[in-house]
Amino acid sequence: MNGSPRTEVPGAGDRLHGEPDLTGVTDNPAFRDRCARALDLPDHFGRNGDALADCLPHLP
Repeated sequence: MNGSPRTEVPGAGDRLHGEPDLTGVTDNPAFRDRCARALDLPDHFGRNGDALADCLPHLP
């Protein structure tokens, strides 16, 4: 994983917080790829904005 490790956030319950390393990201496809790696999204992640929005609520 290229981003910062996920850390506990007070008041976030079971949810974890992480900040992906966006160094060198210059466009939307690169941003979505970096998010997929940093957030350990499933292989079937569609690499588009709708797919990212669909996956985010299901993160641990």
